Amino acid sequence: MHEAGALSKGHVVICDRGTFIGTLWGDEERAMKQVVEMAQGGVLMIDEAYLLNGKNENDPGKIIVQLLMNLLADESQRDIAVVLCGYKEPMNELLETNPGLLSRFPNRFEFADFSVDELLEITSRRIEEYSYRFTVKAWQKYVDMIALAFNARDTETWGNARFIANQLERIYIQHATRCVKQPPKNHNDLLLITPEDIVPIEVPRRKNRIGFGV
Repeated sequence: MHEAGALSKGHVVICDRGTFIGTLWGDEERAMKQVVEMAQGGVLMIDEAYLLNGKNENDPGKIIVQLLMNLLADESQRDIAVVLCGYKEPMNELLETNPGLLSRFPNRFEFADFSVDELLEITSRRIEEYSYRFTVKAWQKYVDMIALAFNARDTETWGNARFIANQLERIYIQHATRCVKQPPKNHNDLLLITPEDIVPIEVPRRKNRIGFGV
């Protein structure tokens, strides 16, 4: 968008409900002003934006939604792009709570799940960050488990890269536990992930993300 001339800078500011909700009355407006100033010339991305749609009528998240509406209606704030991210159904519910909000986010993008091969590529890149390596048997066991989890996934709740990150954390913990009980012979063995380290897969119940841009 910067290269196309739509934005003067092109940077991205990522925030969520916690960025705006303070402990004192009026914190929401101050926080919104600060975030908008930071995002000027770039993209303001609100992650899990549906959390602003609180069930309580007095939920401060509703104030954030109204402040966002004011921002989008201000022609002097044209040097900014706003993206709301979140799971599909809760995002639809958020937009439907306010016709004005719905009309200001006409562009919707639903992202497909990563394939098994892409999930394995994410795995390889993540373990390289810590210099870990799978043994041949461990990798095959891991591949089989990821494929089974992928095929059994609920397409409305699949976690994609977050799912891989969570599984690797569990593997690291199991690996560390094994190394304490059976100390590796050398540094090379210390960095090897064995079949014993591959713990059963847990498929989290999370929903698909969809992005809305203006």
